[in-house]
Amino acid sequence: MTGEEWLAKVFEPALGQERMRALNVFAEFSGALRALEACGLLTSEQASDGQRRLDAAHWEAQRRPLPEIASPGSVAHPPTNLLRHVFAPLAPLVDFNGVTLVLASVELWTRSVRLRIAGLNNATSDRLDEEHRQALEGWATKVRDAHDRGTVHDDPPREAGARLLDVGLTLADDVGTDYQWTGASSGGTGSEWRLEQAFEPGMPAAAGELTLRVSGANGSLVHELQLELP
Repeated sequence: MTGEEWLAKVFEPALGQERMRALNVFAEFSGALRALEACGLLTSEQASDGQRRLDAAHWEAQRRPLPEIASPGSVAHPPTNLLRHVFAPLAPLVDFNGVTLVLASVELWTRSVRLRIAGLNNATSDRLDEEHRQALEGWATKVRDAHDRGTVHDDPPREAGARLLDVGLTLADDVGTDYQWTGASSGGTGSEWRLEQAFEPGMPAAAGELTLRVSGANGSLVHELQLELP
């Protein structure tokens, strides 16, 4: 991992997290900045800017009141969206861009159905991850050049696992529910690829079978998976 990748993937997300209030976490990131500067992966300007931002994030985290933690159901308001059931079929779906996708789990919420899909690492995913790493290094160089010229730089290259957002999924059940896609998220570079798809409404209690359909780029059906609910 390059210094720029560490800043983008590890350092930046951590700055806003609650754990930043802890002194050992602050010291760990401060030491990492110094180490990356010493080995040449970060410039002195990048390390100094990172330390300044780390100091500010640590100070802000300490000023925030501690989160309230209590036994479940003791102080929280009654839930308006219940997680009714989770099951893990571990069923193969399709080979997508040379990577096999499996249905890892299905979450049945009162208001929605959420599918979690995993890509099985293979030579193709490893190659795409490496291509992304190289593209990210090239992008970081362009960012530095643009900064020196005072110009605007392009967005970073798309993460390899983000291509899973192009998978076409639809849901149906045995009582005719009209499921609507409401959102998705994906990721995974250098690790297992992941895709989460959300549909509304929640599955009716009268339904006993959920059908997942995967379509190709032209809209034709590629694979259909029927799941009998426990």
